[in-house]
Amino acid sequence: MLTPYRGPDLETPATGRGEAGRIQELEIRALLLLLADRRQYEGFTVERAFDSPHEETRAELARVLGTVASPTGLDTLKALLLDASPEVRRRAAFSLGVLGDAGAAPNLLAATVDADRTTGRLAVEASAKLGTPVLAVGERMAELGQEEFWARFLPGLFRFEDEAAYPLARLALQQVTDPELRAAAVYALAHRPVPAVAGDLRRLVEDRDPRIRAWAAQGLGRVGAAEDLELMLPLLSDEDPTAVIRTLEAGRRLVAEGFAAPAVEWRRPLRGLVEDPRPGVRLAALATAARWLLDEELEGPILDLARGGEPAFRAAALEALARARHPRAAELAAEAAVDSDPSVRAAAARAADLLDAPEILEALAADGEPRVRLEVLRSWLTAVQPASPEGAGAELALAVVQEALTEDDPAIRATVFDWLTRHPVLPARELAAAVAEGTAGRSTLDVVEPYLAGIRALEARAAYLAAAPDEAGRVGPETLQRRDDLAVARTALKALATSPAWLVRRQAAVALARLGEAPPLVGPEGTAKPAATYEDILLRTRDRPRLRLITERGPLVLELGCGEAPLSCLSFLQLAQQGFYDGTVFHGLEPGRLLSGGDPRGDGWGGPGYTLRDELSPRPYQRGSVGLIRSAADTAGSQFFITLSPQPSLAGHYTHLGSVAEGAAEGETLSLLRPGDRLLSVEVLP
Repeated sequence: MLTPYRGPDLETPATGRGEAGRIQELEIRALLLLLADRRQYEGFTVERAFDSPHEETRAELARVLGTVASPTGLDTLKALLLDASPEVRRRAAFSLGVLGDAGAAPNLLAATVDADRTTGRLAVEASAKLGTPVLAVGERMAELGQEEFWARFLPGLFRFEDEAAYPLARLALQQVTDPELRAAAVYALAHRPVPAVAGDLRRLVEDRDPRIRAWAAQGLGRVGAAEDLELMLPLLSDEDPTAVIRTLEAGRRLVAEGFAAPAVEWRRPLRGLVEDPRPGVRLAALATAARWLLDEELEGPILDLARGGEPAFRAAALEALARARHPRAAELAAEAAVDSDPSVRAAAARAADLLDAPEILEALAADGEPRVRLEVLRSWLTAVQPASPEGAGAELALAVVQEALTEDDPAIRATVFDWLTRHPVLPARELAAAVAEGTAGRSTLDVVEPYLAGIRALEARAAYLAAAPDEAGRVGPETLQRRDDLAVARTALKALATSPAWLVRRQAAVALARLGEAPPLVGPEGTAKPAATYEDILLRTRDRPRLRLITERGPLVLELGCGEAPLSCLSFLQLAQQGFYDGTVFHGLEPGRLLSGGDPRGDGWGGPGYTLRDELSPRPYQRGSVGLIRSAADTAGSQFFITLSPQPSLAGHYTHLGSVAEGAAEGETLSLLRPGDRLLSVEVLP
C-alpha cells in the first residue's frame, strides 16, 4: 500500500531537478491528464505521481483521482490526505467528497481538524457529501476554538441533509460576526428550509447584507405564511436586484400554493417592477404579476408588453396573461403563434396549453423550429399522461409518443424518453428500437442526449415490468408478454453497455446494476490523442487567458482559470478562436441566478459535436463566475453560464472556467443582458 509522502528526500536523484526534472514532471502531469480524459486508472502513472517531489504533481494526482472516480484510487487519496503539502491535502479532501465512498468517512473526519483551515473546511464539505451526520462532524471538531470551528464548519453546513444542522446555524448567528460566515449560516437555514426556521428567516429580511435579505425571502417563499407578504413588502423596493427577485418569487410561491391571497399592497410596487429596466427584475415581476392581475392599472403595461415588447418580455407577459386567464390572452396567443421570433411562438404554445386552446397547438405542431414543436409536445404529453401504464389514457399517450419518436430532432426524442421514464407505456421492443434508431451520421452530442434519456426510459420500463405481479401465480398471455418485454428491455440495456460511446456504456452499466444485474466493465474512454498532445495542452493552458466578449449590450472580459480545468479551458479557447460563438444568443436567464449562452441552436439543446469530461474543483461561484452547462455528468460542451449572484450549491458540481474580470458590476453589461441578446464576437486577448 502507498504510504503518505511527507516531504522531498534529501537523496532525491538529480533527474528530479533542473531542466530534466521539469521535463519529467511535465510528462507525468500529461499522463495524469490523459487518465482523466480517458476516465482510466493506471497504477504505474499513479505511483510515479505519488512519489514526485513536486507538490503541483501530487496535487494534480489528487484532482485526477477524483475525476477518474475509480474505487481503486481510494487508498491513494487517503494517503494524499496526509501529505506534507496543504495544497495536496486540500485536493485530496475535495476528491474524496467527489468519489462519495463511505470508506473514506473516518479519514475525512480526522482531516476536519487538519492544521490547514482550508483542508478542514473541504473535509467538512466532503463529509456532508458522504452522509456523515452533522453532529458527528461537530463533535470531532470540538477541540478547535470557536473562531476556527465556525470558519471550517459554516461554509459547508448547507450540504448536510439532517435537521440537526438548523440549530447549529442559529447558534452561529449568535456567535459569529464575520460577514461571510454569517451569510453562510443564513444560507444553511434558507437552502432547504423547514417550518421551524420561519421565525429566524423573518428576523433576517431587514439584515444589512443583501445576500442575507435575498436568502431570507427565498426561504420564506417555502415555509412562510400569509403575513409574510406584508413583512417582505419593503424588499420590493430594495436596492439589491437579487433581493427584489427573491421576494417576487417568494410572493408568487406563497400565493400559488394557497398559503396567502394576493395582497392589495403589492399591486402598486408590481406595477412599477413590470417596467423595471433591470431584465431579471422585470421577468420575475411579470411571472409574479400573473397572481395579481386584479385591476386595469397592473394589466395595462403587461398587455402593452405582450403586444409589442422585446421578445423575452413579450413571451413573459403573454404567459402571465394566460396563467391569469385574462380575457385577451387567447387573442394575443394566436397573434404570437405567427410571430417571426421562435421564442415568442414557443411562448404562444405554453400560453395555449394554459388556456386549453388546442387549435393554436395544432397550428404550432408543424412549426419549422424544434423549440416550438417541443413546447407543443410537452403540452400534449401533460394532457395524455395515464394514471398507470394500463390505465385510462394509456392508448392515447402511446399514440402521441409513437408519433413524437418519428421526429428527427434529438431534443424532442430526449424529451419523449424522459417522459417515458415516468410513464412506461411504450412496449419494450418498440422502446429499444426507438433508442437505437437514428444515430447514424449524428455527432456525439446529438447521439448521447437521447441515448442517456432512452437508457433511463428502458430502465424504468424494466423496473415496472419486474415489479408487476404474476397474476396470482397463473401463467397467461399477459404475464408471458410482460416476461418477454422484461427480457427485451434487459437485453437492450446489455447491448447499450457495449456502445462505442463511453457515456452510454457507463449509464447502461449503472441501469443494469440498479436492476440487480451484474454490471459490465465500462472500460476507458477511447480517445485517440497521444500522450504528447496532453503535454501540449498543459503548456497552452498554464496561464490565465483573457477573452473579450462583444455583446449587444456592451463588452465583457472573461479571465479563465485553466489550471483546474485544462481540457475544458482549451476547448473554450479553441471554439472562441474558430468563431464558433460569434452570432450565438444568450438563450436563458434565471433571474438573479444565471445567464446562459454558447448554444448554436439558441434553445439550450445545441453543442459543438463533442462532450467534455467534468473537471470539478471547489472554487466558489460568486457573481460573475463562469461555468460549463451540462445535462448529466461529463456531458458539457460549448454552453456556459455566468452567475448573477453567489451560488454556493454549484461549487463542486459544474466545471468552473473562470470569472468576468470586466463588465460584471451592477449596471454594467452583465446586468443588462437578457434572453435573445446576441453575442457578436469573441476575441482571445494577447
